[in-house]
Parts: sequence; structure tokens; C-alpha cells
Amino acid sequence: MIPRQPLSQSSIPTAKAGGPTQEQLTVMDVCDLYIGWLEGKGAKRARGCRWILQKFIYPSQIAHLRASELNAGDIMNVLRDVLSLASESTCRTVRSVMHAAYNHVIRAQFDRRVVPQVPRHEIAFNPVTAIPILGRDHVRSRWLNNNELYYFWSLLNATGQLCPDVRIRALRVDILLGGQLCDQLLNVALGDVDLNAGTITLHNQRARWDRSHVLPLAPCAKVEVAWLVNRAISMGSEFLFASKQKNKALQASSVSHFTTQISRYLVEKKLVASPFQFRDIRRTTETGLASLGVQRDVRARILNHHLDGHETRFDHWDDTPSRRDALKLWEKHLNCLLSSSPRANGAPPEAGWLDDWKQ
Repeated sequence: MIPRQPLSQSSIPTAKAGGPTQEQLTVMDVCDLYIGWLEGKGAKRARGCRWILQKFIYPSQIAHLRASELNAGDIMNVLRDVLSLASESTCRTVRSVMHAAYNHVIRAQFDRRVVPQVPRHEIAFNPVTAIPILGRDHVRSRWLNNNELYYFWSLLNATGQLCPDVRIRALRVDILLGGQLCDQLLNVALGDVDLNAGTITLHNQRARWDRSHVLPLAPCAKVEVAWLVNRAISMGSEFLFASKQKNKALQASSVSHFTTQISRYLVEKKLVASPFQFRDIRRTTETGLASLGVQRDVRARILNHHLDGHETRFDHWDDTPSRRDALKLWEKHLNCLLSSSPRANGAPPEAGWLDDWKQ
């Protein structure tokens, strides 16, 4: 048996001069190293992660504890405080960012692809792993049937192409594109749109590998995107869904809250059976595509679902034509809903519905 050789000093990671040493690495240092790594690679989620940490972790009692001595109970106490101040979703986000930060510094000791500025440390395990994800068992199954989708889609199209509200435009585009993730859709830049080729590219900033998602634009979607491109250019913004703030994209929370507002209106008017959220659009569109006979693998590629290893490794066929046909079929279905006669629940909302409702 060949005896193991001692590690050479050159193979042992060393701390960066002026940075935190092995004895000084605190919870705040771990978070700063992670945020610095995100910002260094240009991740769009870096700003949101930094805000979460500055809001809930840095002012807390664990911020200056030694990172190697932090336990799950300490983090759980902070999460209880977060839950008393904010929503369940925010609490899940805080847990997720802390979990990712610890994973980053632990993995950096063994993976040279990670930024080498992470110093030596004594962190042997991730204390956040022991804390279950809040609300993970609350799996939603809400989706809109054709009758409910008729009222929702009619409401979004009440003002036609004269609609100035970018939130309504975002909801239209999302439904026309088959139900994309809100943050990915809203962070589309003008450079990700090719009107000549009729495509739009969405990027998944959370994935560890490249999950760029190129979608074909069916006719109605192309009209909506072209309007948004002209609007963004006139505002001098690089984002397709430009917000009123200079050169910033519309926030996902704004569209999500607006969807909830629409849901309350439709429930109040007894046009839908129960409340719904933005994330239910994705479930609605896939169910609708399935009802139209679109195959499962085509639906998965439209929604950018992760395919199994066999398909990703061996299947490199460009299925853009099949996805384009599926989205055209979906647009035709939506147009048929608009042209159909009013349902038993009553006529669809007209332009100005939101202003009338607020009054």
C-alpha cells in the first residue's frame, strides 16, 4: 500500500492579505464573500441578496459570531424574527441566501472554479441545512379553467393595443409565451430580443450552469414585444419591461401584487371560483397546452423544465419549429376565448375596470 504523502504548502489555500483570517471569519464575512462572488460574475440576483442580508442578517445578533460556531438554533431564532416582520416568502428567501452563502465558502475549499479569494476557515458543515424550508409542503394546485381564463384574458385585453400599463403588458406576454417565470421574463434586456428572427431569450440567473432559454415569438406575442421595445427605447432603458426608475427593470413583486389585485376583483365580481396568484399562470398554461394536444416534451421545453440526463446529453435537435407551432396553437385558443360569447357568469370587464373598482 502506498503511504499518503503530506500536503505541500502550495496546495493549501491561503488567506488573502488584509482579508479575514481563519480565526476571524464571521457570519458577516461569509455573507460578504458570497455577495462579492455574485457581483463579480455579474449575477442579477446579487442586488436582491445583498438587500436581504443588510435588512435581516447584518443587524441581527448572529452577524458577528464566528461562522464555524453558528448552529441551526441561532439561525432559527433569526428566521422567527423575520417571520414576525415580513412574509413567509421573505423568510424562505433569507434561509435560501444564508444556505447558499455557507455552501459557497465550504465548496471553495475543494473546487478551484470558485473564486480563490475565500480564505482558510474551520467551517465543516452548513448549519442552515438542518432547517426545513418553510411552507415546502404547501404545494399549490390552483389553475384557471377555460371559463376563468376567459374572464382573466378578457380583462387584460380590455384596453387592446392602447394599454399604457406595463404590468398588464407583462401579464399578456407571459401568458402568450406559455407561462414563464416572472423574474426571468422581467429581466429580459433589449439585446435578448430579435424581432427579425422572432425570438426572445430568457436567462436563469439562479442556475449553476447556463440555462438560457430561447423562445419563438408567435404573431400576437411579437406585436406585444415590439410595442415594449419601442417603449424601452423611448425611455432610454436597456430592459424590455422598463420601470419608471432610470434604466431599471420592472420588479417581479409589482407584477405579482397586481395579479393578486386582479384576482380579488374577479372573485368579488364572482367571475372566478377562488383567488389565484401569478405563479398559477404557469400551471394554467401548461394544462391548457396539454388539453390542446401539445406533447409533454414540447411543453417542457417551452417552460424550460429540466430534462433528464439522456435528453440533455444526446438530444441536440433544434425543436424551435415545434415550439413555435405550439405557441401559435395556444394564441389561437386565447383568441377564440376572446371572440366567444359571454359566459354564464356575465359579460367580461371593460376598459377602466381597475379605476372603477378602486373608487
